[in-house]
Amino acid sequence: PNTISYNAAITVCEKGREWQHALALLKTMCTRKIWPDTTSYSAAISACEKGKHWEVALELLKECKTWTTVNTISYNAAISACEKCAEWQWALSLLKTMWEEEFSLNEELQAAISACEKGKRWELALELLEECKTWATPDTIIYSAAISACEKCATWQGALVLLETMWEEKVWPNTKSYNAAISACEKG
Repeated sequence: PNTISYNAAITVCEKGREWQHALALLKTMCTRKIWPDTTSYSAAISACEKGKHWEVALELLKECKTWTTVNTISYNAAISACEKCAEWQWALSLLKTMWEEEFSLNEELQAAISACEKGKRWELALELLEECKTWATPDTIIYSAAISACEKCATWQGALVLLETMWEEKVWPNTKSYNAAISACEKG
């Protein structure tokens, strides 16, 4: 076996939500002196995300930085792991690190805003949306995530302001945007 065959096996574990097996394969690679690459770590981080083990995902990301080059996929998987467990502080920290390392951030920004939604931190989601306008152009998906954060906390005014802002900035709302805003109004 080589790195490519191990990567394929780790990816199968990720798809099958077998995070423990993915980690065992990663460890086996090292003991057999078959060195994991970025793909190996990214697949293992994604497996941890699927298993909702954000702490292990962050440890793997740290380990990946020690041995190989981290890429957008690695970061995105770690941010998604944090998002799934409402660990918005960690998601934002990773997003900031990516920004400092000059990565493109649209998918990660959406995941970080979703983490704020799950953590019921709509104010932080809106702050993040505003801050990101200085270095990125928010799209429909990012705005929808922010509207969902408002909806989660029954902040209907914020949801409606975001819809209006989308129209003003020529970012066209989709079904998810409207549904989240309607739900926010129902809850508020």
